[in-house]
Amino acid sequence: MVWSTPSQDVLAAAKVGDSFVNTPIATGVVGSSGSFSVPISDVSSLSKYASKDGVLNLEVRAADDTDVAPFALSRKIVTVEGTTALVDPSDLSNSNATTATTAQVAAANKPATIAATKVPKSAVKKSARVIAVASDELPVDPQDPSQDPTDGTGGEPLDPSQETPEPTSSTGPGGLGPNSPSSTQVCGTDYLQDFGSKKVIVGSSYAVAGNTTGSFTYSSGASSTIGVGFSYSGSKGSYSQSGTTSASSNASVGFGTRTGGYSYATYFKFGKYGDYCYPVGGKKNIDSYYAFKVRPSSYAGGGTVNNSTTPSATKCTDFGGGGLTISRSSNSANTWSSGASLDAAIGINLSSKTGYTSTAKLSYKNNGSTKKICGTNDYFANSQRSVTK
Repeated sequence: MVWSTPSQDVLAAAKVGDSFVNTPIATGVVGSSGSFSVPISDVSSLSKYASKDGVLNLEVRAADDTDVAPFALSRKIVTVEGTTALVDPSDLSNSNATTATTAQVAAANKPATIAATKVPKSAVKKSARVIAVASDELPVDPQDPSQDPTDGTGGEPLDPSQETPEPTSSTGPGGLGPNSPSSTQVCGTDYLQDFGSKKVIVGSSYAVAGNTTGSFTYSSGASSTIGVGFSYSGSKGSYSQSGTTSASSNASVGFGTRTGGYSYATYFKFGKYGDYCYPVGGKKNIDSYYAFKVRPSSYAGGGTVNNSTTPSATKCTDFGGGGLTISRSSNSANTWSSGASLDAAIGINLSSKTGYTSTAKLSYKNNGSTKKICGTNDYFANSQRSVTK
């Protein structure tokens, strides 16, 4: 089942202790391989759940009678050839765009995948449960124990006097049986803890050739795709990433003009949220929580610059000198698997990705003789990262 969860506008205005309603918007079946594709017949009706810039925060909760596998994603409501559609915000060349191409819609509608792995018993007291890993977004091989994203050391429980929360309904957490939410449950999400601002990598430049410089600007309205961490205990060390969410800025950062290899980071606020269900006529308590998640809530601003190891880049073209400037303001950028610094708070870092747009722009300038501009996975115009040589 697909649920609409609070938009960034709602999360940014919330205070610890606030509670939110989650609304089911579509149902489907997850295949044995973990792949799912859920059609939504009336996209325009979802605008009431979107942020002011048209972005929906969604959560897929695949469940059977005992387990639930959550998966977070964001989609933006746009118009394509006169029809309302959903696209991945990171695929848009302009984060403020309200229209899209048919190719961008097709990319957003491709089947996504949930790869199930077991949460270690050290992180869940009563039983090991299934949690989802976004195998198409997070570079993790679920068959390789050395890369197990759920590997944790447990940690202190949310309330030392309580046991790990259990689902309150045999139809699964949130009343999520195979077909529909239970009408006997009251379900929602509580804002439990403010983690404050955390560093998130949003870009990089590698002007390593002589007389070349690189610059990156993250302007107001820029959008980043940031990982969402899920846990069934809420304890530090028990989280794993499952999906991503889109978060946008309302201030600008210019990272200067630099020679060498650098990554550029800004700051987003993060919060801890608890998903709960309890029987109609009952009362909510610690046992009502069946899952916990950590996600960005709003933009904090500021920025830092850090040295970054120059990546291998072999897709090269000439980069003329005499002050020639080349820029990127469209297409996808690099995914930083540990780009959001949450390790101190939850035991893992989360991924981050910022596509090149008119509000997240990379430029190189060559003040010397002709050099090379080389891409890591493609030529400069379509490369995730690039290097001057």
